[in-house]
Amino acid sequence: MSDMSLNSAYARFTRKPPSIIPIGQERDPLADKKFLRCLGQIIRDARKQRGMTQESLSEAAGVSAKHLSEVEQGRSNVTVLFLRRVSRALKLDLCALLYGCEDNSEERRLKREIADQLQKLGPQELRRAGRILRAMGDNEDRAIE
Repeated sequence: MSDMSLNSAYARFTRKPPSIIPIGQERDPLADKKFLRCLGQIIRDARKQRGMTQESLSEAAGVSAKHLSEVEQGRSNVTVLFLRRVSRALKLDLCALLYGCEDNSEERRLKREIADQLQKLGPQELRRAGRILRAMGDNEDRAIE
């Protein structure tokens, strides 16, 4: 391979990747901090609701208790793997952690609460809950017509 080919191949791997933030939506450090505080609050609330200490959650999730404490206080960023481990240890849907801070409406809170309850159900109970929800949706459709 010639020096010219090596240089062009090297250049492909050293280029800065394009920004994935749409123009006009540049980063807002205050919004990021608010999101991290909210994420920490969701984790803390879920942990307390399950009667877990930070130590027991960190052990169950395989994460550092110190890092968990910092996350719960909104002082530390997290990795996707951290969120996955914590959500599994809490038996909480990963989406509830990620999107719980995006919409704090009463409707969203109720959906999170229902999703948490569904996580606790066995296969037979899930089928029954599915039938109930479908029936409720059918009744709503009839009311609209």
